[in-house]
This record gives sequence, C-alpha cells and structure tokens, in this order.
Amino acid sequence: MKSDILLLTGWGSTCDVWKSIIPALQDRYHINCVTPSWVPENELAVSMHDLNEYIAALAASINAATQVVAWSLGGLLAIRLAMAAPKRITNIVFIASAARFVDLETAIDPAWFETFQSDFKNRPEATLKKFLTLQTKGDEFAQTALRQLRASLPVDRYDYNECDLGLSMLANLNLDRELKRLPCSAGFIHGECDAVLPVRAGRAAAAKSGAKFYSIPAAGHAVHVSHPQLVSEYILDILDPGRDE
Repeated sequence: MKSDILLLTGWGSTCDVWKSIIPALQDRYHINCVTPSWVPENELAVSMHDLNEYIAALAASINAATQVVAWSLGGLLAIRLAMAAPKRITNIVFIASAARFVDLETAIDPAWFETFQSDFKNRPEATLKKFLTLQTKGDEFAQTALRQLRASLPVDRYDYNECDLGLSMLANLNLDRELKRLPCSAGFIHGECDAVLPVRAGRAAAAKSGAKFYSIPAAGHAVHVSHPQLVSEYILDILDPGRDE
C-alpha cells in the first residue's frame, strides 16, 4: 500500500514545479500538493494572514500519516505543520530550506531582503520574474531550469497580497527551537551554488536537527527542477533508506 507524500512549494511558485520529480516518486507514494494561497484556485481557501489558521487548515486536509517534501518557504510551513499535527507527519525532506531565512551570519542578508521586499511592493510582477532568474543563478543547467520555471508559473495571475504575506513569513519567522524539537525524522537537500538561501543555512539547519544533509554541486535554489533525478534519489534515501535491501 502506498504511503502519502505532501508537497509544499516555495515562495511565488505553484505545484507545477514538482513535475520533474513526481515520476520517480509516484510508484511508491500517493502524491498530494497543496496549491499556495497566492494562486487564485487553491483548495484551502485560507489566507496566510493568520498563519495559525492556515496551518490548521493544512493539517485538516491530511487524512493519514504523511511524509512531507518541502521547498524553500514550504520548509517553514512543514515545521509548523509537524508541531501542530505531530501524529500525522512522519518525515520531512527540506529542499533549499531552513528554519530561519533572514540572518546575517547564516542565511539571507537582512539588507538585501529588505530591498527585495520593497521592490516587490513597488513592482510585484517584475520582481517575481526577476526572482525566477535568481533561483537558477549559479546552476549548471540554469537556462533549462529557467525555461521550466517560466512555463509553470503564471505570475501575472497571482494574488500579490498573499505573496507579500509569504515574504513577511520569510523575513520574520525563526523556527530554530521548533526544528530542534521536531517530532519526526528529517533530511536536507541543498544546491551548493544557491543564490537565494546560501548552502550554509541548510547545513546549519541540518546540524541543529541532527538530520542527514545532501549537497549538490553546481546547483542553484530550484535544485529539484535542474537536477530532478539526483534530488529524487536523495528524497528516497531520506524517506525510505532501506528500500534496496
């Protein structure tokens, strides 16, 4: 019997960014992706304005023990979800993610992020499109990954207020304590050349939680888009380490 996997995507993206890795997972798992709140057609119909309410709605959508694969901002949601519903979440794979995103020493420079937030408020669509390029910066397959991202993200249709709430989460949430007390297993996958969230942030988060850490050379922030086969292998190593025995 297949177990469940919940996919939680990153800021400004949609479920389409998972297309490249789903084929490697669907034989073993029942795949479920939650459409984020900035996409008009989303199943939760709850704003991120009240994060507790959003997490409660997310938990209510889970009917069985579930493993989570979370990219970037999705990692913060995954931590909060695991703390809110510890009996339902059995494992989390963090992709290009951490428990704290804005920190001068280990993560994103606060001054840079403040400028990014301001740019988004003034030019939301242009900033979202620019962010797609940043997600593939430094990646050996940057051009291919960027084409896939552009094709899958209808940024002109987004609810920009919800996007802004997502940025506020990234700016303000520090879930280091929750990560240390995570009531489930975990593993981290990170691109060595990530230009959004530095790889040191993923390493630090993995060390704090005692989790496995996998790094991929010459890979950027959208590592599951640019390196789907390797990321899929690492996901399976984390979720089912004894599968080949």
